[in-house]
Amino acid sequence: MEKLKDPSAIGRELLVLLRRQKEYYEELNALARRQRELISTGRCEDLLSVLGERQKIVTAIGKVHREALPYQEAWNEIRDLLPADRRSEVQAVIAELRELLDGLLKHDREDCDELVTRKKQIAEQLTAAVKGREATQAYAGEGRSDRSPSRAGNNFEIRG
Repeated sequence: MEKLKDPSAIGRELLVLLRRQKEYYEELNALARRQRELISTGRCEDLLSVLGERQKIVTAIGKVHREALPYQEAWNEIRDLLPADRRSEVQAVIAELRELLDGLLKHDREDCDELVTRKKQIAEQLTAAVKGREATQAYAGEGRSDRSPSRAGNNFEIRG
């Protein structure tokens, strides 16, 4: 990596990449809040749109990550080359990124759990509805014996 010879350029470029990544994580956070709202209100069609937007941001984060990979791989060497103030600044942004990522992962796990719970509730409601319908049909079937009004009229005899 030719840029390793210029610590000033390394620090600037690394901070640009890390800050861009942080902006993307903040966008993901905003979409995660929107996602939570849609899940809680059951608006699944809008949820698909939010998930699509999140995927675009994740793709962009992947691109930034690939650009930052040479710095990450040489981090021990780079860290030693950076002036103390720049090194602290880079480490602070990295800490913020970790915090944002941890929050996003926690948020997504909670949303996933909520969706699983909703799925179970819907499955239980469907099962109850099917059983209720079957019971109603069975009851209606029992009511249609020879004593039912439709057949009783046919068997009624008047004798004189």
